[in-house]
Amino acid sequence: MSPINSGHTKYAYQTKEAFFTEEPLASYRDREGDIKVSLRDEKYVDLSFKDSDVQSRLDITNPNRPALKYIQSMLLGPLFFRKESDLSTILILGFGGGSLAKYYTDFYGNKTKIIVDFRPVLFDVAQEHFQYKPDSNTLLVPGDAALFVKKARVKKSKFDLVNIDIFMEGPSDLQMQSYFWSDVGAIVSSKGVCVTNVWRGDYEDKYQKILQHHKDNFGTVFEVVNSETSQVAMYGSNLPFEFLMHNNLDIKAVEMAGLSAVDFPTHLRNIRRLK
Repeated sequence: MSPINSGHTKYAYQTKEAFFTEEPLASYRDREGDIKVSLRDEKYVDLSFKDSDVQSRLDITNPNRPALKYIQSMLLGPLFFRKESDLSTILILGFGGGSLAKYYTDFYGNKTKIIVDFRPVLFDVAQEHFQYKPDSNTLLVPGDAALFVKKARVKKSKFDLVNIDIFMEGPSDLQMQSYFWSDVGAIVSSKGVCVTNVWRGDYEDKYQKILQHHKDNFGTVFEVVNSETSQVAMYGSNLPFEFLMHNNLDIKAVEMAGLSAVDFPTHLRNIRRLK
């Protein structure tokens, strides 16, 4: 296939700055705007909402390994559970190209997974282009994340692992709202963990607000710093930090690294406690 852009094109959103050749694979449009799928460097399938962004990425040479480092740093979540049976329900707010959902389908197929996104066309895009196949334990929910969380709180629903990856040209303004984090805190189970993708470098003010909301709603707060970009995976839990850093954590990290090719031991070393 011949790339349409054999020169240098710069892409720097949610991934380290680099230069790529590009060939368009598909384009979609919904009420929120354009959605583009491209092949870059004849290796990566990328999802973009704008010409210069990278929302999700599939490495077609290693499709079971999440390609973007910020996604990898969010995937430490299951390792903090001491027993496999302690993790039964996984909630994902913000779908994108389905990188988080695909990982949990590939490696945690026996867990209940509920995935919410207000752009339902993305569920189809991920299955068509990003090798995502929802399993029988997955529920895809088209809708607003804030409304879903509010309703879940009213129903007293609990989730063991809550993943938040909501971006609208940076961290969504929803994440600046105290009511949203109050609702999130209420639906995380007593043994549970919440993890949020936060862009820091260009959005320091939003980072600080999200951090304060975490401190207000969780007893333990820490982050995994992404050394390649200015993003962090911010974690919140009501379990003590020392309890989450259990004796088997390093062993589980090595085991999952062997299965998924994600360098979990390095991500563990990048943990920074915040509360």
